[in-house]
Amino acid sequence: MFATIMGAIGSMFGAITKVMAYMTKKDTENIIRKGYEEEKRADALEEDKVALEQVSKGVRDAKEVRDLVKAIRDADIKDADKSDIEVQSELNDIQDGEDKAQREKEIDAAHILKSRVDSTLKEIESDELFNDGNEITFKG
Repeated sequence: MFATIMGAIGSMFGAITKVMAYMTKKDTENIIRKGYEEEKRADALEEDKVALEQVSKGVRDAKEVRDLVKAIRDADIKDADKSDIEVQSELNDIQDGEDKAQREKEIDAAHILKSRVDSTLKEIESDELFNDGNEITFKG
């Protein structure tokens, strides 16, 4: 009888040990799964942050390009002939900072446009085939 009781107690402890081992295994799996999910969530947040930075950089770049296109469109080649004093007095008269920056871009664009026009005219004037009076045909 004593052996039967000891066998029953032994099997109870065995069953309890198995249940505890199973619960410990499940707890470990849950901890690992939660850690993985947290890491995945942190990676997603970092990717979102990088994406937002890229979008905001793209918006800033687009605004700059839009401003430059507007400056080039509104540039007047006559602005390139103005002296530095005339340009400074004109810029000093402008109160709004954005308008002032836009006007500076327009004047810079006018200088670039003027230099390109001058270099193109020099190329044309120095081209002997163009200036010798012969008929020019364009193949196209």
